[in-house]
Amino acid sequence: MSTPSSPKNRAAYRARYGKLTPALYERLQQAKEGELLPIAVWMAPDPAARSQETIFAELVRQFPGAAEALARYGVPWRVDDATVGEKIRQAYFRALSDDALRRLWPLAEQLKGQGSEVTTLEPVPSLFARLPKSAGNDAGNVTSPGKGWNVITVGAINDQGNSNWSDDVM
Repeated sequence: MSTPSSPKNRAAYRARYGKLTPALYERLQQAKEGELLPIAVWMAPDPAARSQETIFAELVRQFPGAAEALARYGVPWRVDDATVGEKIRQAYFRALSDDALRRLWPLAEQLKGQGSEVTTLEPVPSLFARLPKSAGNDAGNVTSPGKGWNVITVGAINDQGNSNWSDDVM
């Protein structure tokens, strides 16, 4: 089902489903209290994270030949020695992964501390967990894991039709 196009229909859709799809909304309505539901959280890009330019500069300092490859081909791993090139490429993706996991770590630790099993997926800045549908409520086991400017969560929420977080209800 797609989101309705007229303003009146969009308002009615949002009043009923919030930011959820109808299928997810119905699934959450049917979930029993305490039933563990799979959730996924993806982190939005962090403006404070190292830029590609910064990581490339680090790789140029680490690996001989990387500066020439970067100047010539636009990437530091296009060196003459394929084995060294692969090491440079792996170091680049490891740096990206480290930055992403550093942002996820506090949330993952909070969820683990509440007894949830948490899995992260490298190098994608995401985590997966099984939480009760009440997670995120003031009365729930987790204190708002998705409340952050750089977090996208999947769950049941009613944002009261505004952008103010303080009156949102899960």
